Amino acid sequence: MAGKKSEVDWTFLPTVVYSTPPIACVGLTEEEAKQQYGEIRTGQFPLTGNGYASILGQKEGLVKVISDAKTEVVLGVHIIGAGAVELISSGVIGLEMGGRDEDFTFPLYPHPSMNESLLEAVEALTGEAIHLSPAKQKEAVSA
Repeated sequence: MAGKKSEVDWTFLPTVVYSTPPIACVGLTEEEAKQQYGEIRTGQFPLTGNGYASILGQKEGLVKVISDAKTEVVLGVHIIGAGAVELISSGVIGLEMGGRDEDFTFPLYPHPSMNESLLEAVEALTGEAIHLSPAKQKEAVSA
């Protein structure tokens, strides 16, 4: 169309399951990342710690982020819960850009919002999620 060559890259095509609660993911799973990169980090943030999820009464679910431990490049984003379908777009854009942990934590996120769950999951990669207790930080971070 419009006389332009078409090009498509399916690498970061998100997978979405329209269930209750919804599920969305993009990029590598934890197992795939371990196989391809060896040393990885994972960060998780439960929606029970998100203020907006509490307001909506939809606290079931979590956000999980996987990154390469050496380069800090985000390799996968997995979401289950309210807003997953909309929020996965941020993961797609970040992976498409070759985003690192810092690229996900630098922008300002609306407060309160479900978006903050993605921020907290990325912060959990390094034990810096402010809405997770120290004991939960240790559970959320794995190598």
